[in-house]
Amino acid sequence: ILTFRDDRFILRDSSAEHTVGGGRVLNPFADRHKRMSEDTIDRLERWAQAQSDLDVLQLILDDHFSIPVDFLHYYCSISEKLLTSWISDLIQSGDIVQWLGNPTEISSSNRVKSIELKLEQLLNDYHQNKPLDIGLNIAQAREKLCLSESIFDKLIQRMVNQKKVEKVGNQLRLFAHQIAFHGDKAAIKNEIEDLFQRSGINSPSLSDTVMYLTNYDYTESSVRETFSALVNLGQLIKIEDGIFIHCSIFDQIKFLIKEYLEKNQTLTVAEFRELVQTSRKYAVPFLEYCDRQGITVRDGNYRKLRAK
Repeated sequence: ILTFRDDRFILRDSSAEHTVGGGRVLNPFADRHKRMSEDTIDRLERWAQAQSDLDVLQLILDDHFSIPVDFLHYYCSISEKLLTSWISDLIQSGDIVQWLGNPTEISSSNRVKSIELKLEQLLNDYHQNKPLDIGLNIAQAREKLCLSESIFDKLIQRMVNQKKVEKVGNQLRLFAHQIAFHGDKAAIKNEIEDLFQRSGINSPSLSDTVMYLTNYDYTESSVRETFSALVNLGQLIKIEDGIFIHCSIFDQIKFLIKEYLEKNQTLTVAEFRELVQTSRKYAVPFLEYCDRQGITVRDGNYRKLRAK
């Protein structure tokens, strides 16, 4: 039934012949209680003892992460004008957080900050343990904090806006986090970059890179981890599965393609192979990548510069 806080009620038996009892509505949108448990009794006593609208609001936000502002009319005998003014004052004082969207929802600032601190600590620990990873998988972060998707999305957007965290694809990292290479990882990074710069477009595969560097007594896991970090940083560009190229080499070849097409208007795979001295194994994936990046457009067997 539709009720408001402080409504009076009576209970009748099923035949409506006898009055069984009565009472006062404490919470018109209460969750299902565990009968006769100490927690239930304690919670109901706190609701019964709440005197002011602020006390009631605190109880609501203790029970729920967020609540639509309009729902407060069921708890507080207050006009729309006074409710709007009251909520505005609480936002200004920092007691509550207002979320964008329709309907407008609010949360306790202390509760929001507590969860944000937990997330920051979670990400900090992850960065400490895996300094070469770009960040923690977003779904894993939500699972570790035991939050619903809607609540987690609200928190993440707020922290992104405040430049506390950053989303990179499906990963989450602290805004200040930077991938750093130390010790063997720094040496491996330099070796990989040197190898790919010397190889040009005819770059080695990841397995070939691992085989090459393990000859220098580096562990396979260290090589793979460093390789992945270079991809995340954009130093190595993934052309397609199994084919990577150094970003500086990509820029050089991109310049050659544009220069060639400005003079000749069209470019075939064979002409590209001749231009950069490579095989079809690398030429076709590279040109297809250029198409996806909006550098070129395919027209039959030819490539043209994409119109600006």
